[in-house]
Amino acid sequence: MQVVVRLADTCNLKCKMCCFWKPEHSNPVNMRLDIYQSILSKLQSIRILGKKVSQLRLDGNREALCYPHIETAIRMAKERGFSTKIVTNGVLMDPQMSEKLLKAGLDVIDFSVSGITVETYMRFQGYEMPSDNFTTVSNNIAELIKLRGRTNKNSRIGVSMLMDEDLSINADEYRSALEFWRRIGCDTVSVGRTYNPAYKKGSEPVRSPLCASLPIIRTDGSVIPCCGGSESLVLGNILESDTVFEDENAVNLYSALRGEQKMPHECTACVYSGMPPRHRESYVYQPVAENFEIGNFQKFIQRSIGKQVYLYGCTDMANNALADCQSAGIQVKGIYDYNFRLWGRVIGEVPVLMPQLAKQEDILLICIKNISDAYHCAVKLGFKSVYAYSLFFEQSYNRHLIFTHEFRLQT
Repeated sequence: MQVVVRLADTCNLKCKMCCFWKPEHSNPVNMRLDIYQSILSKLQSIRILGKKVSQLRLDGNREALCYPHIETAIRMAKERGFSTKIVTNGVLMDPQMSEKLLKAGLDVIDFSVSGITVETYMRFQGYEMPSDNFTTVSNNIAELIKLRGRTNKNSRIGVSMLMDEDLSINADEYRSALEFWRRIGCDTVSVGRTYNPAYKKGSEPVRSPLCASLPIIRTDGSVIPCCGGSESLVLGNILESDTVFEDENAVNLYSALRGEQKMPHECTACVYSGMPPRHRESYVYQPVAENFEIGNFQKFIQRSIGKQVYLYGCTDMANNALADCQSAGIQVKGIYDYNFRLWGRVIGEVPVLMPQLAKQEDILLICIKNISDAYHCAVKLGFKSVYAYSLFFEQSYNRHLIFTHEFRLQT
């Protein structure tokens, strides 16, 4: 079980997808170390939904590196047996900070960096900030990875990036970003989409398995059940109660999540409630298909030996996939598409076929840009071996309502 501890209620950026830097949410307060020590003691014995707390995320949906005692906080948590993680925008991750965090034993460092161009970065993390921050952050990440190698530390280093609802980060930049962070040496990249604020107005709260699964302890010890953005739903104060996750407020919330009573009105302010229904369904309730693989192209070539290879999707991407397969000596037998008007046509000497002809033992190469749609095709068609042409990297699991896919880059 992971718990988020807000050490510093402040941030040094004004990101597009975040509202906490705005004046109505600004409360620049740092948690006192004596309060933090008391919270650690409580968390060692407390149980949340029957689970022992094993990991502390020390950013609190703010900027952890703004906290003047971040190194000490990590050490204190590690001494008590907790795994530690921070999510950071990386602007303050200079060589001195990197050395401090690695020496303190930080287990996971996740950088919030969208895109790999200054233009894209400015749309997300760069709002009203200097344009050279992207260069600063990417250099900071590269230097941190080099330092990790020199000091033989095991910290996992990853990047989280967002796409707009209108797909304003195109598929080429999406794929290039994965390749860029892989070359630098990042272990993982998590990819998701921003929610659309237009859906928030008057939206009904949505019940999700993720609700109450990532509680936040604020600088004064008060506890909110999740990181969805609604800070008015307070369960209690961990400094005042050893049973804050079992008291009446928590019991009522869990009951509502089970559908036994109405969801709290405070949940209407949740960023996840603001997501369109189609995203709630595909991002929350659908498990990732075990047969959906995103590997490197060489791995795809090896897997295809002695197998029948088919493409899915009559798209421009299919033309590129056909050319790549031909160069690699892979014979594509056909292209599946649900558009019946295309059945019988020939693309690059390859026939377009109805998906009903598909055989599970064949290999399918999905040729559509949207990775969520590609995933659903894998589930619907039921192939045992499915690849996405657009992203040849390993996919692990569906882990978050916003950050829906995580890619392990170093295998």
